[in-house]
Amino acid sequence: MIKIIKIFDIEIKVNYSLIPIIILGIFFGFLWEIVVLFTIVTLHEFAHGAVSNLYGYEAKSIELFAFGGVVKSEDIIFLKPSQVIIISLAGPLLNFFLLLSGLLVRNIFDLQLDILNFFINSNLSLGIFNLLPIIPLDGGRILRAYLNTYMDIKKATYTSVNIGKVLCIIIFVIGIILTIESLRGIMLIVFSLYLYVMSKNENEIISLQHMQKIFTKPTVNKKVNVKVKYISVYEQDSLKDVLKVLSVGTYCIVKVLDSRGRLLGELTEGEILEAVIMYDSLTTLENLITIKKKKKRKATKDNKG
Repeated sequence: MIKIIKIFDIEIKVNYSLIPIIILGIFFGFLWEIVVLFTIVTLHEFAHGAVSNLYGYEAKSIELFAFGGVVKSEDIIFLKPSQVIIISLAGPLLNFFLLLSGLLVRNIFDLQLDILNFFINSNLSLGIFNLLPIIPLDGGRILRAYLNTYMDIKKATYTSVNIGKVLCIIIFVIGIILTIESLRGIMLIVFSLYLYVMSKNENEIISLQHMQKIFTKPTVNKKVNVKVKYISVYEQDSLKDVLKVLSVGTYCIVKVLDSRGRLLGELTEGEILEAVIMYDSLTTLENLITIKKKKKRKATKDNKG
């Protein structure tokens, strides 16, 4: 990664994958188009970073690579869904603003410059393309944030990824059809494959980030009001199963039921996380309740002694 410049505490970096594209641009005479395109991409990502900073989530850097760019910041997916939507919309909205600015300049001054037309068309294409509901595009993040208002972030991610995969397949097929007639569809094929792989990886990434947030929650104390969520599970379920349903924004109390639906006992979220560290993740909740009861009896016996 090559560091280019730092603007408002946001570093702009260039990935080595861009070097071959720059060399091809020099060789085939479209270097200025590459400069214009990646300037637009940088401004697009800078818009995301600026709005992210407004919500207190620091944007640290912007990385440009062969397929576009990405702003590196804290995990904005755990912000309020409305805030995530606004941050995600910032980039495409800037593209449409630049598009209108380009059209005004062209019409007012009656300019017919190829580079200006390229600037206008690039902003139109990037704005529309990024609104496709495919993670990691802005449209995919907007879709996930919207779904997150009705379901937890992991399920919202899983649903968004599946929708994105279907769209990637459709784009791939369109690319194949266009390539049969000419070479115009090759870029669609390449982008559909890239987006498919990236969206597929998102499920694993969100699972790791989710676990990190669960384990780094602040300690509950009497002075802090927290949302409490009750979860009912069966005795044969494992710690691994329970981890999947823990929420980031609430503290969970787990009610353990036997096969007949009778209450065996309760486990706090803290006890679940402590057990994950101390025991195997496949340990059943029945065993955990048994261990808890033994500890309680021993503590009672020691107090009497």
